[in-house]
Amino acid sequence: MTGITIIPGATMMFLAAAVCFLLTAVLAGPGNRMRPAVFPAATGFILLSIHIGVFAFSLHRLPLVGGYESISVLGWTLAGLLVARPRYRDDRAVLVLFGLALTLLCALGGLARLQLNHDYFMYVSPLAQGFFFFKQLSAGVMLTATLGLTAALSSGRQDFDRQLFMAGAITFLCSELSGSVWCLLGWGDSWHWSDNFFESAMVFFLFMLNFHLPVSLARRTPWRFGLHLGTAAAVTGLFIW
Repeated sequence: MTGITIIPGATMMFLAAAVCFLLTAVLAGPGNRMRPAVFPAATGFILLSIHIGVFAFSLHRLPLVGGYESISVLGWTLAGLLVARPRYRDDRAVLVLFGLALTLLCALGGLARLQLNHDYFMYVSPLAQGFFFFKQLSAGVMLTATLGLTAALSSGRQDFDRQLFMAGAITFLCSELSGSVWCLLGWGDSWHWSDNFFESAMVFFLFMLNFHLPVSLARRTPWRFGLHLGTAAAVTGLFIW
């Protein structure tokens, strides 16, 4: 059974949200007033929030893994940060780029008929849910950072959103901590070195590199901005992959 048949009204909520975000991109286009573009974005965010709530109420768990659930969390996070952060909702390039990206995500969620992730007995554990959900949430934060940096570059600015990077790092560490405690309580031991652990270590290294740049490199704004944008895109790609 697919997610869009088991979750009441999911298809309509996704498609209605896609229309709202497309309207945001259109209203924020050149020659138009930006302020009205925020209202359809807020409406789209409310629709995605209702969808997440119905999902959790219906399945008694958070959205965890799989295409359908990942799209839900990515879209919800991206829309929420767009609406909540003044530096984004007052930026024309951001509104257009985010609106188009959210239109694509929501249209994919509503039309692709992606499979709902099958329930697994370990998903009952709040720690297991935390491990998967926080990683998706971090992916959403870093997707926001990637699009925000891309929009800044298209406007001729080199604007590093340090607070957003920090939020991405914190949610990533919440996922790792939840997973580590989950393993400790379930199997009597924490993480062992593996391919997945190596990937997590590389993600953490990329985060720390952006916060502890050498002075000689930090003075070179184009290099610094390129590193920030490359890191955000790489981390987003790793999570989504």
